[in-house]
Amino acid sequence: LGWRDVDLVEPLRTATMLPVTVENSTKACVLGQVWAVRGDAPVDGPVAFVNVSDGVGVGIAVDGTLLRGMHNVAGELGHVPLNMYGPRCSCGQRGCWEAYVSKRAVIARYRGTDPSWPESAETGSVTIEHIMARGRAGEEQALETLRETGHFLGRGFATIVKAVDPRRIYVGGEITAVWDLLCATVRETLREDAVIREAGETEILTVALG
Repeated sequence: LGWRDVDLVEPLRTATMLPVTVENSTKACVLGQVWAVRGDAPVDGPVAFVNVSDGVGVGIAVDGTLLRGMHNVAGELGHVPLNMYGPRCSCGQRGCWEAYVSKRAVIARYRGTDPSWPESAETGSVTIEHIMARGRAGEEQALETLRETGHFLGRGFATIVKAVDPRRIYVGGEITAVWDLLCATVRETLREDAVIREAGETEILTVALG
């Protein structure tokens, strides 16, 4: 958003008369899994939540505690480059994971246009929902786009596995609605990039929208 030093806490606290904490959305998502779904989320070891939408956010919890790092940027794996000569990302770098799997990147790849930022910000009349529906209907162009997205997702998951070796990776975002169309490609790529065989079998669970 380009916001710097904007006080969000005090106006919200004043308006609601409640304690207010501002948190990164994907960090909040991984805490939601750890806190609210204890029958599902492992409480020991690392778990990761990856939200794939307008951008790519990653939240990591270890033994139920959020991993923040010294400057609260631990988990910013959406901005780890897959290809240093790849498309420009909104963060200013080239080839970030986000520049390959965000909604606008998927739409640009489907349309055959430049996935670089800010060129890809104008997506025209095509939406990610259109692409998913066309893929579900069997359109080859949409299916190929989704398979490519699965490949890039697998590459990013492999980076997470190498960084923190999570017991489980949760995935949220619109793409989960067609996970069955790309999960085989995700798994194949994760296995190809794994350092050891067991790492390629890291559990991946989708978290449905809503």
